[in-house]
Amino acid sequence: MISITFLLFLIIGTSNAQFQNVALQGRATQSTNDGWLSTGQNAIDGNTDSEYLHGSCFSTTFALSPWWRLDLLKSYKISHITITKRNCCAHFIDGAEILIGDSLANNGNNNPRCAVSSTGGAETYQCNGMKGRYVNVGLPGRWGYLTFCEVQVFVSQEESETIKTKNNAVQVIVSASANANSQSTAQQQRSVPNRRRGQRSPNH
Repeated sequence: MISITFLLFLIIGTSNAQFQNVALQGRATQSTNDGWLSTGQNAIDGNTDSEYLHGSCFSTTFALSPWWRLDLLKSYKISHITITKRNCCAHFIDGAEILIGDSLANNGNNNPRCAVSSTGGAETYQCNGMKGRYVNVGLPGRWGYLTFCEVQVFVSQEESETIKTKNNAVQVIVSASANANSQSTAQQQRSVPNRRRGQRSPNH
């Protein structure tokens, strides 16, 4: 008999196969760092191990309004976000706000809200195509530790390919422009000795 857990695994696995986790290519920072095991980059290393001492989780110090921010390097339409909490203390991010946007005002903490974290282990929050370059998780107006182990930011494969196509097009344009400038400079340099010998430049 197939267990319910196995069926859920198949459903979730098949669903996520249609999406790409763009958090892995991003850069993370945080309001404070509780120690050498607590860097914000740990939360996007692809490891969902929820044991802090294994070195793949993140934590701020005990502070007012602690936050963590992910820079995706590009603006994406985000489908959903999954956060893996620490096995000892998932409640530490109960009520945390998950924000998405393109603004760095107030360290990104003024961007629109996708969801609010609730009790549980790994949780998935539907953002329904909210667009932004920055993803923030924070406890605004509260004293506490902000700590968790992994953040996965999923966009559709179609969205990911669209962004790649646009980036490739920009690179082609920049490369063509650079080549044209280089050729123009070379032609100008070749024309200088010609004029010195009294010869007419081929460009005139």
